[in-house]
Amino acid sequence: MVLSLFLTYRLSPDAGPLLPGDFASCVAAVPGLSDAVLHVPTAASDPYLKDDGPPSLVLQCYFDGLDSLESASRRSGALQALLDPLAFTWLAGADVTQQAMVVRSHSVKRNGAVPPRHCAYLVGYEGAPESYDTWLGHYLDHHLPLMFRLPDIRLVEIYTRLDWMTSLSARRETFV
Repeated sequence: MVLSLFLTYRLSPDAGPLLPGDFASCVAAVPGLSDAVLHVPTAASDPYLKDDGPPSLVLQCYFDGLDSLESASRRSGALQALLDPLAFTWLAGADVTQQAMVVRSHSVKRNGAVPPRHCAYLVGYEGAPESYDTWLGHYLDHHLPLMFRLPDIRLVEIYTRLDWMTSLSARRETFV
């Protein structure tokens, strides 16, 4: 089972420049990490959504199992460095959240090569549905086919909630 830990960073306006090279090296050193994606914001328009704007940065860490995720999230775990404002001064005053989720990955076959630059569209649903199973069933049955029809889609990942142990100081999110 593939799991994904999302670390979402909302930086203070005076945070200064990001140093993604050093940050990426720190991410690459996390034991048990099978992959990682660093999401940075770009301008986009969604006619169905009016939100507060994107976070400054989202780090998505993939793990092949719960033991690897929880080990990296311990008080002495390697993920602690990714929250350290002494190591990364741009983290001073940042609001950082975390949420681990199960990954349901769906490849979409398209003709042509994947472009060198591509975009991810991250959506989170807050709150607690009256029946989580009913909500998730409806989402998988109705929204997933709609996403497959979008132009140039290469991959759709649906993330579902997961209980995990963590000592990271980032506030927990509870998206469904």
